[in-house]
Amino acid sequence: MPPHGAKGPTMPQIEHPPVTLDDLGGQGRSFAEVWEVAAIFRSDPRTIRRQCREGGIPHVKIGAEYRIPLAWLRAAAAGQLAAPRP
Repeated sequence: MPPHGAKGPTMPQIEHPPVTLDDLGGQGRSFAEVWEVAAIFRSDPRTIRRQCREGGIPHVKIGAEYRIPLAWLRAAAAGQLAAPRP
């Protein structure tokens, strides 16, 4: 049972290795996972998912997972686009 005041079950915290745009681009990939985008922007993955749902971040949805184009990620990180808002 969730603690008093909790709105529901919480997701387990998963530790991911540090990631950079160079890491992602060097792997020959076109899309990044939510946790990678969150790490680059130093944001919570839930914020990235919400922005995808609300249309603030372009994405492709595969099943229940969001994938964010690296081209958008590079432009946003360079300040050419608005980064995810909290």
